[in-house]
Amino acid sequence: MQKLSFVPFVLPGIAIFIVLELVKRNILSTIFKKPIAVYLIVSLLFMLYLLYIPFVWVGVILFSLLTAIGILVSIDLRKTFLEANVAIDSKFVLQSLYLNGAIFLLIFSSIYKYLEVLQFVIIILNSISMIYLMRERVKLNMSNSRATVE
Repeated sequence: MQKLSFVPFVLPGIAIFIVLELVKRNILSTIFKKPIAVYLIVSLLFMLYLLYIPFVWVGVILFSLLTAIGILVSIDLRKTFLEANVAIDSKFVLQSLYLNGAIFLLIFSSIYKYLEVLQFVIIILNSISMIYLMRERVKLNMSNSRATVE
């Protein structure tokens, strides 16, 4: 078992490259056309795993898949954000998004010392934000479809 102790640290990176390559080649593009919905499903599975399933490898695989889908959602959000904010310098926008992630990582890392159920809080916050994003996308698509009809 000690020989395989590196796998939980390497597998998420490998999963990211595999999923991105499969999406680029349009092999998984039908599944990941709506990466936010897939992210919600996998995060729900991961939360159920944390609560009920004691197998380590299932958690490693689910976390790797969750990380890869999170990267897809991040790429999709950044693309949408850059398209919506054409007037603003894209370097500034991308640096702001990167800084935002780093600040939240620092905050959650410091809070974890005092709050032992932080992983559940983070998964719930991620799920709420994904539901909000899905709702906003539906509103945007409905307003775009109404504008094309008129």
